[in-house]
Amino acid sequence: MNMTILRQATLCVALSAMLLGREVMANDVIFRDDFSSGELTSPSLSDGGHMWLPKSGDVGIETFTTNEHPSEITGLVFSDKTNNQIFIDLKNPVRGELIVRVSLMQVTVGMANPTFGIGIQNKTTGAEYFEDFSPSPEYFSTDSQKSGFHTYDKTGDILPGSDGVAFPIDGQAHTIELIFNPLDGLRVTLDGQVVAEWANFRQIEEIDRIMLRNGKGLRWCVRDIEIEAANVSK
Repeated sequence: MNMTILRQATLCVALSAMLLGREVMANDVIFRDDFSSGELTSPSLSDGGHMWLPKSGDVGIETFTTNEHPSEITGLVFSDKTNNQIFIDLKNPVRGELIVRVSLMQVTVGMANPTFGIGIQNKTTGAEYFEDFSPSPEYFSTDSQKSGFHTYDKTGDILPGSDGVAFPIDGQAHTIELIFNPLDGLRVTLDGQVVAEWANFRQIEEIDRIMLRNGKGLRWCVRDIEIEAANVSK
């Protein structure tokens, strides 16, 4: 057999093994809530139940209609008052990749300045990362770049995310993902498009709290939330 063909065959076998290994190591869904129960007690696929804990402000499950959605919608609604925040603690800390997937919509549709934020935290150290994003594409600005999303430099200073991108103001639900890995850092996507990313400069090794918050001026609704994880501590 020709050595070139042999090398190619060996490479194909190695790649196949790597891909199969990745499939075996696929993330598990450890938490999911669509708020259809009407209560802040969430069915978890692995733990049998979690409890959402309001930290401050006015947050609760509501059923409502909007001009864009004449049929009833149920979700976790954040009022237009300031400093509304809620969190959920994971039963087992996550030491590997963590994906927080949030289906989010505006109840009050507009381009007001306030932001909505999704955060991850290590409760023991207090170290955390938040992605606060705005419907205004100029909320985070420098002389050369403007964005409704933000990133961080290695010292923790905030910088604009992808230029000209903001949370859509169409009254529809959109998917925000926070994808965290202790080795690679954090990546934020909007409907599958990367809008911000930064290194793990705070050197967080495990995550055990997920946080949601909003600012004054707009009402927001979380339609559902799903958390995937690999390498969960027992």
